[in-house]
Parts: sequence; structure tokens; C-alpha cells
Amino acid sequence: MRYLMPVLLLLITVHTRAQFNATYNFKHIDQSDGLLHPQVLAIGQDKQGYMWILSLNGLQRFDGNRFVDYPEIVHHTLPGEMGSCDLSVDTVHNQILVRKTYRQDQFDLLTKKIKSVRSMDYLLAHADLSKDVYTNPNGKQWLMSTYGFAQFEHNIRDAEVCYLNYFVGQDDQAQFLIRDPSTGFIWAHSFDKIVYGDPATHQVVTAFTIRKNASGLGGRFIFLDQQHNLWVTTWSGYFYRYNLDTKELREYSLAAINFQHRKNLAAGQGYMINAILEDRQQQLWFGTDNAGLLKYDRVNDSF
Repeated sequence: MRYLMPVLLLLITVHTRAQFNATYNFKHIDQSDGLLHPQVLAIGQDKQGYMWILSLNGLQRFDGNRFVDYPEIVHHTLPGEMGSCDLSVDTVHNQILVRKTYRQDQFDLLTKKIKSVRSMDYLLAHADLSKDVYTNPNGKQWLMSTYGFAQFEHNIRDAEVCYLNYFVGQDDQAQFLIRDPSTGFIWAHSFDKIVYGDPATHQVVTAFTIRKNASGLGGRFIFLDQQHNLWVTTWSGYFYRYNLDTKELREYSLAAINFQHRKNLAAGQGYMINAILEDRQQQLWFGTDNAGLLKYDRVNDSF
């Protein structure tokens, strides 16, 4: 028995070293393998284990060896619209959701049929109008739920702005709208303002303002971390951290972070944050355009 522990430790050590010294191989899957288009927009996995790939030429199911194509998902798509599409797997209703600019295509995994629904109609179908309607100080009304938000003045079906939440119930993903579980407030962005809906008063309150880019676009995604910080990304190189407890607001610049690490940006390129993830150790990671993968240092409030 006394020799068992040293042997186990030796095996663990050898196994750990093998893991760190492992050689990783990547297989390049392209059109010669059956991929519909080299520009892949989104990837998801259903509860059967199949991978679903959305590209500019349509939707595909992949079992690791063979593709099954559903190119009709791109039918009736506006010019340039596919480039901004996203995909999520609804395991509850057993369907693939492809979100486009003004509507959502629902691909039923059982019938293999596609149903196209206007974004506003989808939002209304999942709303409780007795609870989910809020009013801002200017009298404009908001429909806010975990499925997305819309702004309107008189007729709710004629909303001026409508955003669907890409990852309902997935709090580890940056989204358009987030509910704070401690207060019930629903946080969202309105161009250059970050607002929240107060379920007690049904009022929309502006918390702070943010920068807009040259095209007038401000907020992009928001994310709530485990330390009660609300992170706000924009369509420019700036992003924000707002602590919901202390109300402290910090602005960060991707250009400044890149300069600090002595990285040069090629002419014509810009900065933007595309993804935020908080891992199991509460470490925050930021995926960016042209500033690489950033790891947040909470102690020094730096990257």
C-alpha cells in the first residue's frame, strides 16, 4: 500500500506533463468537404449532439463526417443581411433559430420546416403586456422582456426599434438586454444611453450616456458579471464598466490598451468588442476586432 501513492503521483505527473506538452491538430473543413461557404457566421449544437453551421449560403447539419444542407434558410433575405445573422439552438422547443435584421427564421428539427416570423411578432408572442410595457420620461413606450425589447409611441406593432435577445437564459453571454436578478431591473441600450426598466414603477430610467461612432451608433452588447459590474460595448473602440452597487462608471479604450501593449493597427482598421465571457473562476475574457483576446485584471482594473 505504501508504494501505491508514489506510483499514483508519478502517473498523475506524467499525465499532466503530457497534457501540457500535447500537440494539437486542427482539421480544416472547407467547401471541398461539403461546407456551403467559407464564411461561417455561427455554430450551435442540438441535444442529439449534431453541430449546426450557418454560413452565407445557408444552414447545415454536421455529424463529424457528413453535411446535410438546408440552403433555403437564405431565401427572401435582404442584400447584405446574411452577414449580420446569428444562430441559437432552442432545446426546449427543439428548433434552430436564425435571427435576421427584421425577422427570425425558426427551423423545426422534427418536421424540417422553416417558419419565418417578424421580430416584433416573435417578441409579442413571448410578452405579457400587463407587465412588460414601460414608459420613459418623454412618454415613449418600451416593451422589455427577457426575449428582447422594442420602442414605440402608439401602436406597439409599429415599433421604431426592435432587438431580440440572442441567448435567452444564457447569462454567460453578452446580450442586447439583461435582467438583474437582485433588483429585477431590465438593462438595455438606447443608442447613446444605457437605461433600465424598473418593474415597480414601469418607468424607463437613464443610468448614463456613452459615446456614439461616426454613424451615430452607440451601444452594442451588455454583460453582467458576478461582481455586479455591467459591461457595455459599443460600435467603436470604447467600452464601459458600471458597478450597479457603487454606481462607479469607468470608460476604457481599445486603442489605448493596444498602444500600451505596443500593437500597431493597420490603416483602415477599427476596434470593437465582439464577445465577453466570464469563466468558472470568474475570469473575464474579451474577444475583439484588432486588439486580440483580452484578459481582465480585476485587482489593477486593467487588461
